[in-house]
Amino acid sequence: MQGIEGTYFHVRVLIGMVVGLAIGNLLRGIARVISDEKHRPIYWVQMVWALSMILAILQFWWFEIRFDLLPRFTFPIFAFWVVYVLQLFFLTALLFPENVGAFENNRGYFLARRQWFFGFMALFYVFDFTESLLKGAEYLRILGPMYPVRNGLYVFGCLLAIWTRSPVFHGAFAVVALAYQLLWLVRMNEFVF
Repeated sequence: MQGIEGTYFHVRVLIGMVVGLAIGNLLRGIARVISDEKHRPIYWVQMVWALSMILAILQFWWFEIRFDLLPRFTFPIFAFWVVYVLQLFFLTALLFPENVGAFENNRGYFLARRQWFFGFMALFYVFDFTESLLKGAEYLRILGPMYPVRNGLYVFGCLLAIWTRSPVFHGAFAVVALAYQLLWLVRMNEFVF
């Protein structure tokens, strides 16, 4: 029977593989868009979301893999974590597919598939908050009162993004989300767990 530290290591390896695949999706996707033989214009909103996703993945890896804060580690919690991290993979795969198919440009693809992308993103922030709840009241206290507000605003923004095709909204949401992601990381850097 392996000890609890062995279990944590085993789970971290599995999660690390999925996180690695997500980062690989992003890097390969960015390179594919830049080197597109058909010279379709780069959609800047897609690139801003790519930067935001890189930061979200780094934040996930740095701050979230704290199994020692969980009161118990059971199979349902393990399954929850697997679904949680798979959302990062799906987000990156939806942001940068292998090809944009019949769409004439990246903007058309992004706006046509926005429901899936923002649906997974909204779910990711719901899982993020749930995961923090599992870690207990002290962990939530450390995250501060802006944490549930942040997650609620992301979910609300994602629901609006699912509903609208407005390029102005999508551009503003991407820029605000990236700026907030940067501010959140700076703020969280003050805390050492």
